[in-house]
Amino acid sequence: GRRTLVPAKINDADAQFMLDSGAFWSTLTLAAARQYGLSVNYTQMPELTIVGASGSIPAGITTIRNFSIFGIPYKNVDFIVIGSEINEGSAGLIGQNLLRYADIDYDLGHGRVRLFITKECRTANLAYWVTPGDKLSVVKIESTDIRAPHTITTAYLNGERIRVMLDTGAPTSMVSLRAARRAGLTPDSAGVESGGVDWGLGQRRFNTWIGRFASFKIGDEEIQNARLRFADADLPTDMLLGADFFLSHRIMVSNSQDKLYITYAGGPVFDLRRRPSTPADDDQPKDAAGYAQRGGIYAARNMLDRALADLDRACELAPENVDYRLARARLRLRSGQFDQAHQDFDQVLKLQPANIEALLAHAAQDIRQRDYAAAAAGLDRLDQLVPQASEQRVELAQLNFAARRPEASIPQLDQWIALHPDDANLPGALNDRCWARALVARNGSDRRLDDALDDCNAALRRRSGTAAFLDSRGLVYLRKGKWDRAIDDYNAALAKRPKQAWSLYCRGVARIHKGLKADGQADIDAAVAADAHIADDAGYYGIAP
Repeated sequence: GRRTLVPAKINDADAQFMLDSGAFWSTLTLAAARQYGLSVNYTQMPELTIVGASGSIPAGITTIRNFSIFGIPYKNVDFIVIGSEINEGSAGLIGQNLLRYADIDYDLGHGRVRLFITKECRTANLAYWVTPGDKLSVVKIESTDIRAPHTITTAYLNGERIRVMLDTGAPTSMVSLRAARRAGLTPDSAGVESGGVDWGLGQRRFNTWIGRFASFKIGDEEIQNARLRFADADLPTDMLLGADFFLSHRIMVSNSQDKLYITYAGGPVFDLRRRPSTPADDDQPKDAAGYAQRGGIYAARNMLDRALADLDRACELAPENVDYRLARARLRLRSGQFDQAHQDFDQVLKLQPANIEALLAHAAQDIRQRDYAAAAAGLDRLDQLVPQASEQRVELAQLNFAARRPEASIPQLDQWIALHPDDANLPGALNDRCWARALVARNGSDRRLDDALDDCNAALRRRSGTAAFLDSRGLVYLRKGKWDRAIDDYNAALAKRPKQAWSLYCRGVARIHKGLKADGQADIDAAVAADAHIADDAGYYGIAP
């Protein structure tokens, strides 16, 4: 996607981090700390708390004895450790404690970041890439130090002065609701649409909206009719300039001069989904790695045809390269080319029989074809291959659900929940475990139903009124024989998702048990109309009228 991922080493083991100019300190997930065998100290700074857009979370500290990134070795580097997932596939964030000591050329439109240590350049123009005719903005940034390390500058939104943070960790730029109101837009303004729910570090989710602002101005560049997302979130400044802005600009963050050098690099500035266009190709790829990298950049801009063409060329030039085939398989899945994607996964497994991503994809394909025996064999193999602390344990749990093996999901979820106590996705994981426990328990006196009810109630306390959570709790009450409570939860779930087959079917079962045969049969008929397999799937777990 639009995450800036960079390779690193933790005590000589390979790792991947997200480059996050919005993070004040470099961070590891608790799961990654466990995976790399690092001890976490919660007593050194017992009141350490990290504040993000989704609230605040407690944190610990670990020290990596040998750490390297950008080819630079470091000794005894302190990382903050949090019980929240940061980005799938990455161990953590590289923050300003490592970034602010250099001047950084962010050339994300070409997949590059360059770090400079400058000497005797206090008054020099550091935009070394500028050619005649380029429009260069030079913008003052607030001075940084260890207590205030972020890159913050001034911009203007509809003529209103706002403070802006440059944040490569944000996939899209975002305005605070307060700043949007100052600029004249509210969620009720004409033309404003819902942007859905978003979240960051912490457990709180927040609402977002999308609206058009007449003007966004930074330096000498003015973007008119800018379509921007704004949010009811705890942003550290009035606005985050995210990866979408970086992809369309070349930006030198000069910490030595307290300046930004900005040039427009091509393509839409904020609205990458609505108006895809081609960035300037001033360096045509010369090898497979170049085509693969440019394909990733096109994919980030939602230019899927161009991305696939580049990845096709990368795979032609380097047919034995697993990473290029996996990248193309992901893109083919995203484009709806499922058969072609699985051809890539098949080839990956010929080259690398223990490749976890390809095995997960095969298990999912077996489940879609309802070949549960083949899926079970693949999932058992994956259970031996997936690292104990990996976030892929959640995917493994969900595939075990779908393969009619809820009992195998529970230990996977136990591990993930223990390592992610402050994650925004914790309610979903608690709900998954509630559902698994309710499916496994076959009689009303099974103690696992009490544990399931605790999980569902905990999920609903964190995110009340969620249809999926109400559906799961309805199943717990159904198993317990509490028909009225089950019907109440299914009613509430169906009010939000009226065609959800499981909710309809199970409400029908509960109604029939209460003697409401006509109403119950009507529910079951509606469930079968929504999902022809629902009676078979529910019957497998002993759920029947």
